[in-house]
Amino acid sequence: MKGIWLILLFILVSSCDPGKGWTENNLQSFINTCIEENRVSIGEEKVKQYCQCMQDSVKAQYPNYRDVEKLTMSRNQEISNNCLPKGWSADEKTMFMKSCADTRQEMGDTPDQARIYCDCMMRKIQDKYPDITKAGSIPNEEMRSMAQECIRDRNK
Repeated sequence: MKGIWLILLFILVSSCDPGKGWTENNLQSFINTCIEENRVSIGEEKVKQYCQCMQDSVKAQYPNYRDVEKLTMSRNQEISNNCLPKGWSADEKTMFMKSCADTRQEMGDTPDQARIYCDCMMRKIQDKYPDITKAGSIPNEEMRSMAQECIRDRNK
């Protein structure tokens, strides 16, 4: 995502007519490039929403496409952060559950014990961190506390 602004800047400035505003070609190129560059990192189900937000934000700040060249990396990152999808996608939930269950079974849990534990952990993490991008920075002590609660709940 960090390098996308250079690509977009090139496409936007080089593929436009000399008029003001954004042409349909500019708009479509922006969306297509954004989707291609971010499909994997953001996920198929959220990338279109992200790219539309990016386009709307950049277009609002730079109504004349020629001015897009003034977009700085730091401003691009700020816009990107504001447009990143919030919440957990179905794919992210599935990946969490699979990874968690695999790990718990390697530690000796039965499949049922692992599922109960992982359901509990996912609920606790989602409740506290509804934005998955922030869930990766859970302090170790907090993670241990949640894990202990889920183990206690599972063993009841």
